[in-house]
Amino acid sequence: MTVSDGNTPSCRATATATVVVNTNPVPPALVGATYCLNASPVTALNATTAGATGYLWAPGGAITATLTPSVAAAGTTVYTVTVTGAGGCTATRQLLLSKYATSSY
Repeated sequence: MTVSDGNTPSCRATATATVVVNTNPVPPALVGATYCLNASPVTALNATTAGATGYLWAPGGAITATLTPSVAAAGTTVYTVTVTGAGGCTATRQLLLSKYATSSY
């Protein structure tokens, strides 16, 4: 890059700059799941991503690549994971988790 003073053509300075373009991380697809109420064991949701520097799950606030969802109450919950990569670039994935009461026979 060359910068010059518009009034004095002979007044110039040259410098080199490096531009780094970071790409967004690509978390894996999270597949919707159905659980029975109070099921055990519960399969953890896994968002492990190559090159990730951080994770944040909602709801729950977990900051790890995996989250074990709560199956204590019937209903449907949308879980969102935000994955942070190099340079602070982020990407999100969502998962719909349904929990049903077990039937007694």
